[in-house]
Amino acid sequence: MAIAALFLRLATVLSLKGQTMAGDRVSDSAILPVDQRIADQRRPALVVYTDDFAADQVEGRDLLTGQRALQISIEIVVADQVERTVEGEGGPQTEISVSIPETDQGLELQLDLLERQVLRVLQADGSPWPELWRSMIGRVRKVECQRGAGFKEGVRFAARQLLLTVQPLPEPGFGRAAEGIWRRVLDALQGEPDLQDLVPLLEAEISGEALPDWRVAQGLLGLTREGVEGIGLAPPFDAALSEDAPLLSRITIAGDDADRVIDPPEE
Repeated sequence: MAIAALFLRLATVLSLKGQTMAGDRVSDSAILPVDQRIADQRRPALVVYTDDFAADQVEGRDLLTGQRALQISIEIVVADQVERTVEGEGGPQTEISVSIPETDQGLELQLDLLERQVLRVLQADGSPWPELWRSMIGRVRKVECQRGAGFKEGVRFAARQLLLTVQPLPEPGFGRAAEGIWRRVLDALQGEPDLQDLVPLLEAEISGEALPDWRVAQGLLGLTREGVEGIGLAPPFDAALSEDAPLLSRITIAGDDADRVIDPPEE
């Protein structure tokens, strides 16, 4: 599920940047705990993750389809920055620590507004990235909002976690260049200075090794070599031993008087 989850996470971050009270303080999968993350004076911020994934009703060996569910987690926080002077090797130095304060009426209002703004951007904004975000989702299965966790037991912090469980589109297949929505996302990433260097890597991962049509079909169906030959997709006879062999295009039937040639119908 890596490509679909990655593209959805990037689209979520790029959709929200500059479109809410958090401004450009929208992070992709930040590592530090939420109450150690923000470096501004009591500012709202968003952090986006793609977490749990599952697929059921899978047909045969097809690992790329089925009824899929992906959880997108958006952490909504308001943080404090505290400065203090400490003695260092070169004399007094300023030390900065960041924490999420205990919630109050004003902070709860900010969280409420941020949550509303996030939902508005993803559902209704007509900008290119929200459009791409919606295009990569078949439907939203569940929306949840939970109180953010912190270090202090029993203390309510100014943080929430918005959980969107969505049904993403199936992963792109193997052996072919990116097309459709995947091509559109890659083209849009070319316009993002911080991410455009990823585009060649992502393109190469989607297309992989160039494959003939029958091998592409084999990969999409998850068939064995024997299986793809059995349903007539692979090249016939000894030609099937070559990966580069063309598909069957003409049949010659040897007869006593003359050979009979069968060509494919003209398109």
